[in-house]
Amino acid sequence: MFAFLLNPTAGAGRSVRIWRRLEAALKRRGIPYELLVGRDARGAFDLAREAAGDRRVEALVAVGGDGTLSLVLNAVMGARTEGAANPAAVQTGTPPPGADPNGPAPALALIPAGSGNDVARTFGIPRHPERALERLLAAPERAIDVGRLRIMTPGSGPEAPVYFFGFTGAGIDAAVIDAVEALAFKKRFQRIAYALGVVKAWSTFRTFPVTIELEDGRLRFDDAWLIVLANIPFLGGGMHIAPGAEVADGAFDLVVVSGIGRFGFLRAFPLVFRGRHIRHPAVTVRRVQKAVVTFGERPRGAGAARRPVGLQRDGEREEGLSVAVDVLPKAIRFRA
Repeated sequence: MFAFLLNPTAGAGRSVRIWRRLEAALKRRGIPYELLVGRDARGAFDLAREAAGDRRVEALVAVGGDGTLSLVLNAVMGARTEGAANPAAVQTGTPPPGADPNGPAPALALIPAGSGNDVARTFGIPRHPERALERLLAAPERAIDVGRLRIMTPGSGPEAPVYFFGFTGAGIDAAVIDAVEALAFKKRFQRIAYALGVVKAWSTFRTFPVTIELEDGRLRFDDAWLIVLANIPFLGGGMHIAPGAEVADGAFDLVVVSGIGRFGFLRAFPLVFRGRHIRHPAVTVRRVQKAVVTFGERPRGAGAARRPVGLQRDGEREEGLSVAVDVLPKAIRFRA
């Protein structure tokens, strides 16, 4: 049986229209399925977590964008690996009803219905719902790496882990998310909203110092624009941020943009759509398995406290002063 988790707000409501066509195809074929629709992110997470413990579920399918898939991933990883981990990193400490922590977790799959669809782009999953279903039914399962993120809280240690499928990062990409969320028309005109969000974030963004501890040494940047740890090549709806990233190589591609002025950044920005930015002198690329990233601020006077830096994972917003990231090699099965 397939369990489909529907995000009714994905793609400005496009996911609901896609589901109607998908449901008709499932009924024509006589394929057993279950539809999961939560009232909010917490409700959707709970439904996905319960389905992750149901042995009848062959695959847990996200009908939405990268954020919906990330929610499903966190439900499966939380239920089977470390007990619990929801999108807000709140641990409940109890397994879902009927869960077998030693049994196989269901495979993950995706019917793309979001706005960015970077995971679908990575795997070549068709946007057409019937063709995406054909792909789901015929595709073999692949073992895929998963990223684990712990936000470090001064004085109280790391928060509960959250997981990401595609990427996590800090800097201007998180600022773009904030700028887009502030636009009232973002759901109806997403491409225009994203373009305006980039311009607004670029005009107001303030670079920051950062230290990155790696297995083989330390990197220090005084004025970072962007830090990304990528498991897939694409980010932000088609930006080819990490051309060399592979989903099952046991490592991330670390991409850092630093040491470039405001207008230099704007001139170099179009290079990212073809992956040519990696040859720019302001861009550092490393292959890593784990990293501890500590953010700082430029001095504002004696006694001034550091403020958390904006983070994102699979497009979902977080904040922190320091984060620990590592890769869990081939931790899930993905049908694509």
